[in-house]
Amino acid sequence: MNVAIGVCVSDERSFELSFRKQSAEFALHFSEKYSDGVDVGFWLFTDKPVPIPRPAPGQLDSWGDDWLTPENHTERVRGEQKKNNLARLRREGKLFQGLRRLSPMMERIIEASAGLPGHTVAVLLLDGSPYDGEAFMNTMRKAAKYPLFWVFIGTAWNEHCYLGVVETLGRAPGDPDNFLMLHTSNWSGLTRWLTARRIRRAVERWKKRTPVG
Repeated sequence: MNVAIGVCVSDERSFELSFRKQSAEFALHFSEKYSDGVDVGFWLFTDKPVPIPRPAPGQLDSWGDDWLTPENHTERVRGEQKKNNLARLRREGKLFQGLRRLSPMMERIIEASAGLPGHTVAVLLLDGSPYDGEAFMNTMRKAAKYPLFWVFIGTAWNEHCYLGVVETLGRAPGDPDNFLMLHTSNWSGLTRWLTARRIRRAVERWKKRTPVG
């Protein structure tokens, strides 16, 4: 199984920052434990996806400080604030410049996974509803012909994260069935275990009805 990961970084509320790191950690641990194929990629996104490197072994915490938190949360060196990579992406206009959109992120994953052997699972972590509902649905229908399974996780600390158009999947005749939608407001050990189990079971059911050559 190949795994791709996308993390939405559109919200900078201070109490959400550590939760964003925990969400990314869950996706990374899931990928490391259950992937037996290709690392399809790791992206941050708001309106457009930006590829970033995965953390080196033993560097998850410093990696999260560098890529998932704003610069005012990083250490000060010699009395000056250290600039991190998330701040650099903001200055370069690659993130936080537009509304939260899902379809560009999904198109990038479709492109990156095209031609890979076996099945691909894309784990997308969202902090709110996307603003490109029609484009999102068109991309979902387009992706239905590929051996590609989508996991949408609404992540919000201590509250329910409404995912808008994503919440409507499966309600209309002809909707694609290659997806799982989840919500979480904590990443306790039990939540991590239950979430990973739900994803594995949904993927296994989908794989049985979606053979690959």
